[in-house]
Amino acid sequence: MGQIATCSATFKRQTSTGRAELETDYVLFRGDFRVKMPFASVTAASARDGVLTLKSAEGVLTLAIGAKAEKWAGAIASPKSRIDKIGMKSGPRVRRRAESRGR
Repeated sequence: MGQIATCSATFKRQTSTGRAELETDYVLFRGDFRVKMPFASVTAASARDGVLTLKSAEGVLTLAIGAKAEKWAGAIASPKSRIDKIGMKSGPRVRRRAESRGR
């Protein structure tokens, strides 16, 4: 489960209060309407005065999420790679364990 924020949202002339979720590769809003916006479809992500604005071919989604807006905009603009998510650092080597030791 990703990060969750209770907020108000606007999308295609609809406004609603509900819950926004920042998942691994998409943003989901659930309220009077539902919007699932994959990061891959976002052409611009910005935050100003606690409002996150996401632009895509589907339309513009604004989420009034407060202090989380800047952090979410950064996560959407440059999502972590799989290696970053599991905490791998540059330099360490992975060794395969021997299948059998002849015991």
